[in-house]
Amino acid sequence: MPTTKDQRDIIVDTTEAGVTVGTLTVGFSAALTSEFGGQLGFQDLGAGGLARDRTKHELTLLRADGTKYADITIRLVARVNPQAGFSGSAAVRSARSTFDPAPRSNRVQLNREVAAGFSRSWRQRMLDGGGEVRFVHVAKLDVGLELVDPRANAVTQIVTTQRDDTISIAYAVLEGGRPIANGTVTMTAKSATSGGYSCGPIIVDDDDD
Repeated sequence: MPTTKDQRDIIVDTTEAGVTVGTLTVGFSAALTSEFGGQLGFQDLGAGGLARDRTKHELTLLRADGTKYADITIRLVARVNPQAGFSGSAAVRSARSTFDPAPRSNRVQLNREVAAGFSRSWRQRMLDGGGEVRFVHVAKLDVGLELVDPRANAVTQIVTTQRDDTISIAYAVLEGGRPIANGTVTMTAKSATSGGYSCGPIIVDDDDD
């Protein structure tokens, strides 16, 4: 059965006096396997913010006649928040996407009436040698799965990995009690520092709708 895949890898660097003092690395992947495959949508919202990468993603599941029966939309954010008094700056070093198949739309409207959803807010403060917070690494994931006809289909959502650095959620769409599509959505986030800076504790807020 075909698998619809969407992957994005993001690196955001923070520099001070020409030296890299912090690096935020965020990874995202979504893959859904179904009998007749699906379509992808992708919208890049990052323009105008050098210290952040913001995107919206859509994986649409199709029947044999090409009609939609379910889809997942995702909002992904990776950014650095400089604190007052910090003399450095942050910028996205790289943000690379891999799609299969290629996206058919560059406009994504996030699902509102969802049958299943999950969100993660991830933050880690970066401290100078005196223990003061100078900048904060942030990663966010919002997932919503919508069914075209909730009377014909159901969905299961199971968190399979829930660590500070990784969240992975497994989905299955059912019809007549039988799975007709399944897959996972995963986000990873990690920080690195140098130049006398250190990483504070990771703060994670997960919400299972």
